[in-house]
Amino acid sequence: MKYGLRLIIFAVLASFAAAISVGIVRFWAWETVSTVQKLEGPWEFRTDQGEQGEMTLPNAISLKAGTGEVSLEMTLPKWEGEAYAIHFESVEQTVQVLVDGESRYLYGADPEAEDFVYRSAHNINQVELKQEDSGKKLTIIYRSSPLFIIEMGALREVCFGTKSDLRLCRFRESVP
Repeated sequence: MKYGLRLIIFAVLASFAAAISVGIVRFWAWETVSTVQKLEGPWEFRTDQGEQGEMTLPNAISLKAGTGEVSLEMTLPKWEGEAYAIHFESVEQTVQVLVDGESRYLYGADPEAEDFVYRSAHNINQVELKQEDSGKKLTIIYRSSPLFIIEMGALREVCFGTKSDLRLCRFRESVP
């Protein structure tokens, strides 16, 4: 009985020590070496209805009825190396990403097309970047007909970093 109680106490203490160690490795070590940063703003926005202004993320824009397109722009950070990417979470019909005017990513269908089917871009939207993209203008364009304010408000975050760090960050956020 005496040895059983000592064994139980030892097991509890060992479990507690293991949990603390895992927490330190999981949250502290990855954070200190991660290249991931959130691009919160300021973002310049323009709509096809002539509205324009600045916003930071997460945020929602109050849009006029009938707005069909919103363009968000900001300057990319400067970096060294080849394997950088942006990762964004949003919900919208059509999403297009341009770097200095060059289209790099397109998701969804044209809302005016005959075979239009509503889709949600709330999947993993990750756009690879090249070294020469460092410091250039990033544009994210949302299109739908009509553009719903609640969906525009769902542009929750835009992250920037190496592809491997973005995957680790996403994994860490999804693990309970």
